[in-house]
Amino acid sequence: MKVIKRVLNISFCFCILAGCLASCSQDEESVTNVSRTETEGINKDAILAFSSKDDIIQAVNSGESPTRAIALNPTTGLTVASPKILSLTDKVQANDPILNEVSEEEKQIILNEGMTYYDMFGCEDYIPSPNFAKLLNSNREIQLNDSVYKITEFGTLRANQLNRKKLDLAYTKLKADTTIALKNADFIPVVKGVELHPFKQVLVNRDDAPLLTRSVATDIPSNNFKHYTTKSKTVLGKILGGIFGDRSVKHHEFMSKRRVNGSLYSYNYLVYYETGCFVSMSRKRGGFFKFINGWKDINADELFMQYKGIVMELNLDVPQGVLPSMPTNKKPEIASYSDMRIQGIDKVVHNTVDIFGYNVKEKDLYKFIGQGSKQIFSILKGWLGNPNELDKHYGANGQVPAVRILTPDKVYVIIADDTYNLPNVCKIRKVFNSGAKITLSYFWGASAWSTVLSSIKNTDKMPVKKLIGGEVLLAGKLSGKWGGMYISKN
Repeated sequence: MKVIKRVLNISFCFCILAGCLASCSQDEESVTNVSRTETEGINKDAILAFSSKDDIIQAVNSGESPTRAIALNPTTGLTVASPKILSLTDKVQANDPILNEVSEEEKQIILNEGMTYYDMFGCEDYIPSPNFAKLLNSNREIQLNDSVYKITEFGTLRANQLNRKKLDLAYTKLKADTTIALKNADFIPVVKGVELHPFKQVLVNRDDAPLLTRSVATDIPSNNFKHYTTKSKTVLGKILGGIFGDRSVKHHEFMSKRRVNGSLYSYNYLVYYETGCFVSMSRKRGGFFKFINGWKDINADELFMQYKGIVMELNLDVPQGVLPSMPTNKKPEIASYSDMRIQGIDKVVHNTVDIFGYNVKEKDLYKFIGQGSKQIFSILKGWLGNPNELDKHYGANGQVPAVRILTPDKVYVIIADDTYNLPNVCKIRKVFNSGAKITLSYFWGASAWSTVLSSIKNTDKMPVKKLIGGEVLLAGKLSGKWGGMYISKN
């Protein structure tokens, strides 16, 4: 009897071991979300905590799981040695209470298609960076020092970690009264202990732009593409536009249940900021869904992205007092011509004109926004103190591919035209900004302007601080048909 019992015990152990080995051999996609949570000890309430913005930027840029961050469990107050949060980019858990808010049909779609929290919440509209989304938990939260931030479609909610549970209360209040987010303030009190930093960005309507000045690729029927604007003639439209329209993704459903999506965006989440552009192709999932995002990314035959008159400020520290002051009537002057490489542009821009912008301010550059190489040449002819230098270098009817302008405390760049197109992809995305800063080394002397410009020209890749303005043509082709849009920022 004892022998039989021992044999049964051994057989039982082998069955358990075989089951474990079979489970381990399964493809990652086939493992249920519930088992993933149980085996890895992931807590839905856990968040990644960082001690500085630089650590967040480093985590975003690396695209990898952070090693210096810690995960906090607000229920127990304990820290987790290895950061294991339920990320915004993870698949929706089958036992997540949020599924109680949707219909049974929607629930099955979410689980069967392996939708992530990012997909379900439609976060592409206001969190276009997948690397930043990866750092947020499924409740869209992240911690910096002793403050917790919740990223929402209205903006960023901020609270002390002791008031973290009030973030959901504030979010519920915002959804009930969207006009709260329209108040003219950088920080808006929502509930006691929680304030909102609303998103602010302006995209301008270019419907009145002459057809001849539009950025047109000859092989794309783009003349009929819409120029998107955030302006609305209705009261409700203005309210929603003030919250969503400035940043939201624009769509062109050019075929039945097929559409091109595009965005030219600039977000400041307080803990992280990003400026960029993307174009993608998607198809309708089917059915009618009130809660979830009813579209899914698919590969296009070709995706196309073209910039026109992109004006950017570089993320550069020019030491104070390096450049001498100039009379207020001193016009900008051509200094040299060179090659240039900046972040977000994947190629070297040749034949760039370098300019000493003695008294140039940001507002002076607005005239270049959305302009092509020929228009920029004409503008510079009337703007520079030595315009004849342009004729000598580019010819009387020249085209300027790019401009680099050195001012007493900033450096600006203007890209006339730049094009990207890739076959058989679902999305093209370009990011222009960076958390990195460069402080130039220099030597005092009469040639201080030339010395600083020389240092800038020798920098291999200049990071971008912000996008001042520009126009993009975004398009996609599927089954021989094109869809797309123009988006302008000023």
